[in-house]
Amino acid sequence: MQLFCSLRRGRPLRVAQNMNEVVLILIGIYLAVVSLCGLLLVLRDKSNSRRKGKPRVPERVLFFTGIIGGAVVMFVAMLLIRHKTRKPKFMFGFPFVILVHIGAAYGVYTLFM
Repeated sequence: MQLFCSLRRGRPLRVAQNMNEVVLILIGIYLAVVSLCGLLLVLRDKSNSRRKGKPRVPERVLFFTGIIGGAVVMFVAMLLIRHKTRKPKFMFGFPFVILVHIGAAYGVYTLFM
């Protein structure tokens, strides 16, 4: 079964060959959105940390965003802009979350593919 998305009249654009491809596309979109949100949160927290009186992003929000899928982008951003690099729970916590995500992805892949 082929799934199509029609952008032009009479000219279908192939989106996915089967449901596995659809699921992978949806997962990719989800991870891109969560990663972008995580990046924006890290940048906002860094910006507000320099300004006195500006509200900071709570650490639990940063960790939650990393746990639901934004850990890789957030960790790289933290290293590049040198934000929260002195806090061990961020420098060890985010790599741990990344390893858990890799293990979970491998487990799901071996289970369903």
